[in-house]
Amino acid sequence: MKSFLHSAAAVIAGMFTNMILTFVVTAAVVFGLPSLVEGSSGATAPPNGYIVLNLLYSTLFAGAGGWVTSRLAPSPKMRTSFVYAMVLLALGTVYYVEARGGVQPDWYLLGLVVMGVPAALIGGKLGARGAD
Repeated sequence: MKSFLHSAAAVIAGMFTNMILTFVVTAAVVFGLPSLVEGSSGATAPPNGYIVLNLLYSTLFAGAGGWVTSRLAPSPKMRTSFVYAMVLLALGTVYYVEARGGVQPDWYLLGLVVMGVPAALIGGKLGARGAD
C-alpha cells in the first residue's frame, strides 16, 4: 500500500508540475507578449502562431511532468511514468471530445493528445536514467 501511495503522489506531482508550468508560461506569453494573441477573445481563436507555440511548450511540460513523476516514483519508475502518461491521455481525450468544434482548432486538440504521451514517456525515461 505504501508503494501505491508513493506512486500516486509521484503522478500527482507530475500533473502539478505540468499544470503550473503551463499556467505560468501561458500567463507570461499572454500578458508579456500580447501581440501574439492580439485579436482573439473568448469567442475567437488566437492566431495559429500562438497555438503552435502553446502546443510546443505544453508538450515540453508534459515531458517535465514525466521527469518529475519518474524521479519521485518508487521502482519500477517507468511503470509510474506510464501511469502518468495514461492520465494525460485520458484527460487529453476528454478535452478533445468536449472542446472539438469550438474555438480552438481540432488539430491543436488532437496534438495535445498525440504529443503528450510520448513526451511524458521520454521525460519519464530521462528521469529514471538520472535516478540510477
